[in-house]
Amino acid sequence: MDALAHIVRMFRKKKDVAIAVKRPLNDEEVSQLFEDAVKQFPSLENALGEALSNTKVFACPVAANAVIYITKRLPVLIDIDGRSDLYPTLRTNYTHYSTHYTLFPHKPISTQG
Repeated sequence: MDALAHIVRMFRKKKDVAIAVKRPLNDEEVSQLFEDAVKQFPSLENALGEALSNTKVFACPVAANAVIYITKRLPVLIDIDGRSDLYPTLRTNYTHYSTHYTLFPHKPISTQG
């Protein structure tokens, strides 16, 4: 299934999302995208380098100024407001889970003295 079809399925009504044409990015735009993403998420440098290298990257504008960056028919990054405020998609986080911090639970804190 195409990545755009997955994105459309996230919304309840088809009119909630407007899909524009996928625009291929040139090498300069891909390197700028990589640099911007690594500035915000340094721990994803290797993962994003692997995902964005040696493949075509497409910018897909959706809804109000949001842009989803797709590679290998899968969404990799999303720019919610079109101002280079990038976030990794759930799929990127899932496939590269080892790059995130581990949360360790602790014993319950007693409020009784």
